[in-house]
Amino acid sequence: MNVTLILLGAGTVGYHLLAQIAHSPLARLVKHIVICDPAAIREENAITCPLYRGHVREPKCNRLAALAVRRFADARPRISTIRRCVEELSWDRVLAPEEPGRDRVAIILVGLDNWDARLAAMEDLRQHATAHQDGHDSLVFIQVGLDRGQASIAVLGVDYDDPCPACGKQVLPEPQPCVLFSPDHRLLRGNLRCEAHAAGRYVRRIAEDMVLPHRRSVWLNTKTNLVADSGGRAFRQFTRPCRSQVECFGPHHPGGPLRWERILSGKA
Repeated sequence: MNVTLILLGAGTVGYHLLAQIAHSPLARLVKHIVICDPAAIREENAITCPLYRGHVREPKCNRLAALAVRRFADARPRISTIRRCVEELSWDRVLAPEEPGRDRVAIILVGLDNWDARLAAMEDLRQHATAHQDGHDSLVFIQVGLDRGQASIAVLGVDYDDPCPACGKQVLPEPQPCVLFSPDHRLLRGNLRCEAHAAGRYVRRIAEDMVLPHRRSVWLNTKTNLVADSGGRAFRQFTRPCRSQVECFGPHHPGGPLRWERILSGKA
């Protein structure tokens, strides 16, 4: 088995998911890690990502790549950084096989604040999968969101008939940065570390189930919510199926590409 690990976003979600996968049996199978993020580290990023402290203005993707070198030292995967928006990704290049002819799977971990970018990533990935019909079963798309005391994890297929990140939504939520201060400089969402750890452990379990025993259908097209107890340490799990929604404005047709932010703003 040959695994490519693709992180869309090198912020709180990507930082903590990478650490969890590094401690998984999957780590020894990872041959290529791709980290995509256009942003540079700011001082407040260390609140949710402690090892970003002291690296202000360094590209997030570069710093996370340096941590990946240490965390995946035994596997020694090739590590690529892309300091661009996900809309600019060339999926044909990113998903080019490391070793042609071997069983391979790409795990796409999505930790993007911007919902337009999530839809664009899914749209482009579905177009790639349509052009490479043999690639559908080898793509695992896992989207993670964090909030105070909770996390959400969606595992979505790459067929146009599968649900997309916009299914069930009338409008897309506004971006919500992980570090958010009140006017008196209190953290409104906390440091999100417990939530990120919980989500990371759960994503690790999902990825192991989908890749190692080949039980892909167990998690495909499901959404899981993790809700913290009163102490904020233990999390209850609620998993349910995701279904495509009629009249969804997301990527459900190969006739694109469309950029969903233009549709929602009335410019299309």
